[in-house]
Amino acid sequence: MTRYHFVVHHDGPGTSYGISFPDFPGAITVARTQEHIYDAAKAALEAHIAFLIREGDPIPKPMLVDDVVAHEDAAGALFIGLIQAEPRPTGRVVRANISMDERLLHEIDRAAEARGMTRSAFLADGARRMLA
Repeated sequence: MTRYHFVVHHDGPGTSYGISFPDFPGAITVARTQEHIYDAAKAALEAHIAFLIREGDPIPKPMLVDDVVAHEDAAGALFIGLIQAEPRPTGRVVRANISMDERLLHEIDRAAEARGMTRSAFLADGARRMLA
């Protein structure tokens, strides 16, 4: 598994935590709370890597920590973290129609929103964890 750095910015109470990845320009996400930073970072990074693979673009090697600290994304950062991501090929994205209890779907939507994720990303992440 490859580990990549992420950078977290925060503008203060009542604002979300902005997350960027110096190794992946343009890959950004947010987390509403500190508790969700790592989940949001992992989901965004794995989605970005999957996109690069689908497009046939190269996956960068992780920067050294000194290079991350000197990177423009790190200026004014709250902190710099390290997260593992598996650059694995994925199949094409397909639409699936599923049925489930309405209350369960509501709970899924609330949990996904709290983590700054879409319903699809939340369900896919849960399925990956169950399959691992």
